[in-house]
Amino acid sequence: MVYISPILNILSRIVRDSGKKLIRDFNEIEKLQSSIKGTSKFVELALDRHKRLLLETLKEIKLDYEIFFEKNEAFEKNSALLVIPIDGKTNFSHGLPHFCTTLCVIENRTLKTCLSYDPIKDEMFYSSEGKGAYLNDSRIRVSSRKNTEKLILSTNLKKFKQFNSIEIDFIKSSSYLRQSGCASLDVCYLACGRSEILIFDNTQNLNLLSMKLIIKESGGLIFDCSDKYDGFIATNNHCKNFVEEIVNKI
Repeated sequence: MVYISPILNILSRIVRDSGKKLIRDFNEIEKLQSSIKGTSKFVELALDRHKRLLLETLKEIKLDYEIFFEKNEAFEKNSALLVIPIDGKTNFSHGLPHFCTTLCVIENRTLKTCLSYDPIKDEMFYSSEGKGAYLNDSRIRVSSRKNTEKLILSTNLKKFKQFNSIEIDFIKSSSYLRQSGCASLDVCYLACGRSEILIFDNTQNLNLLSMKLIIKESGGLIFDCSDKYDGFIATNNHCKNFVEEIVNKI
């Protein structure tokens, strides 16, 4: 049975409504790709418009949460709503249909509920603490793949010369490397079995901490290797030994 809390129900309706307007802006951006003036100005206007729309709508329903657009500020409050209007802004600005809006509910400095909505594919990923993870109306779980020759590794690593030994070992050991440009959807794709390993560095202020909940609720594993690697590593249960073997080499 699908579990949708009252707050999750409200937030999902809000992001679906705002997503319709975001698609209209995206369609315009697709047409501007060959424009001499470029897309930068329109993208900034679209982002600002989307941000204001979300803020105004959230204020209208008078939730008992402070609203923040920065992760660090949100986690310093007892009760907060973290809003990421467009995760995958570079994709959005280049007419690539891979981006989403992410909302996270924080209570007592703990993440309780999170959702990410991809308006292009009409896919709503969401989870609540202790209630599982879902894609639209279906329960999701991480994949059962364990053959390293068929694994998909998602990453935000950009320049090979910056990779350290652990990152190079992961890349050499995986058949398919993906850099999608949208951290939230990378996390959600691991949660629903579309990839097997996540490895992200901490050079960007990404919302990965905000999305850890959906990994745990879908049966995924998050590695605490802060003493060895300044980054974020997650996988499914079947790849645990493979990941541990690489991590333990350090």
